[in-house]
Amino acid sequence: MQVYLIRHAQCELNVLLDDMPLSTRMSTTAFNTLLRGGGASQLTSEGVAQAQRLTEQLAEVRFDRIYTSPLPRALATAAALGKATSLTPQVIEELRELSAPLLRERVGELAVQQLLWHSYIRMLLSPASSDAFGRTYRRARAVWNQITREPAEAVAVVSHGMFLRFLLLCLWTDRRWRVVSRDLANCGVSLVVRRNQDGKRSKVETAISNVFPLQKGHTDVFAQ
Repeated sequence: MQVYLIRHAQCELNVLLDDMPLSTRMSTTAFNTLLRGGGASQLTSEGVAQAQRLTEQLAEVRFDRIYTSPLPRALATAAALGKATSLTPQVIEELRELSAPLLRERVGELAVQQLLWHSYIRMLLSPASSDAFGRTYRRARAVWNQITREPAEAVAVVSHGMFLRFLLLCLWTDRRWRVVSRDLANCGVSLVVRRNQDGKRSKVETAISNVFPLQKGHTDVFAQ
């Protein structure tokens, strides 16, 4: 089985964060407004073009299933791939991105970098957070088991930067799977293949490795 982990195409939130220097000062009220609107962020015109290029890049892959996050930017990316493959993407709620919590509003401004740091630390380390590290890891493991439970030659999974990192983290110690390539940029594809039962490379895995050498993609943890 080959699993193609795909980060959604460029969305409005990506452009906003990419164009905003981390030293930019912002009030917590403005930052919270930014977080509230992030979930509904739509693809940009460049994002639509990226999704089209993705379908061309994967044109030779015979997908059996496409899974997607329910967020609009992922749905639109998956829809482009679904149209090209005549498959209807299946929505899995747990493929959603992590939700950074709103900050307590205060007087004055802080650098965007500080605001992001405080928000993400609270999200990952607070026991009360629905997206705390341990909960998100278990969610990623459960999602992986769900998408790989049924036999398939190739499966596409469209999700988000932070959550895809957790999916890849789950595979570090799982000898049944090997990460062949990793790219977490917008519309980047990370390819994971199932090993032989003895843990050794299969002929298919070796052939794919020659085409998709392991490499790091963009690793900006704040660009969702």
